[in-house]
Amino acid sequence: MVEAGEANNNLITSLRDSLNQQVDKALARRIRARVRDARSDPDRAACRWPFELIQNAHDAGARNGREGICVVFEFMDGVLRFQHDAAAFSMDDIAALLTGGSSKDFDSPETTGRFGTGFLVTHALSERVQVTGVLEVNGKRSSL
Repeated sequence: MVEAGEANNNLITSLRDSLNQQVDKALARRIRARVRDARSDPDRAACRWPFELIQNAHDAGARNGREGICVVFEFMDGVLRFQHDAAAFSMDDIAALLTGGSSKDFDSPETTGRFGTGFLVTHALSERVQVTGVLEVNGKRSSL
């Protein structure tokens, strides 16, 4: 026989699992809808894309000891590479980038992108996207 405490823990675990599945489905639907919207107007998306990439770098801010950031666009052999030397990604930044969310405060006067849709434009214009960078977790940096 299952005790009441164990039964409650099982219910909580089951609810948590169901909520996580619903969140995953909602994120997938949101990403798909945003990509579909951008693909329906590729000219607008193409014009917006460089701004979105620069905005993401700007919002990350300069690395410690630097006054600003440097951004570079390079097109070679059919591949567009965007690089910047802004601050390292946090785990929240990576999660927001990949889900179309935002890790920034909604009312922050210091950041411009608060709605988390900018990087999704990348998927409207490119079938494959590769993200590399520096990830900082608990004060330690590693390559991503």
